[in-house]
Amino acid sequence: MMPDYRSGLLFSPLKMRQLHLVVIVIQDTALVPAISSPQVTATSAGGGVYNLTFPKGQNGVPLAATLVGVGAGGGTLAAEFNAFDPVAGTAQIDTGSDLAGGDRCYVSLLVGRA
Repeated sequence: MMPDYRSGLLFSPLKMRQLHLVVIVIQDTALVPAISSPQVTATSAGGGVYNLTFPKGQNGVPLAATLVGVGAGGGTLAAEFNAFDPVAGTAQIDTGSDLAGGDRCYVSLLVGRA
């Protein structure tokens, strides 16, 4: 039996009965559908900003946006979430510059439905 959590907590069983891990992989400014979750999109807005869509939920939390640089530039890459709305099923990340030369961005989201 699950513990009785306060109803106001994000991860309480009453608020998030069905949890879905959503994975979005972007390579060279394009979605990689073979290893991304179904029903997701990733579009480049230019300048390293990417608009993401995923199945809608009632609650959610962005887990991580990890960049792997394999291109000619190398160096340290960083990503951050500019926006995240699980109800609308949209998010926006900023990688600082457009991905190129085989660079990949792995985005993980946890979306819940009651």
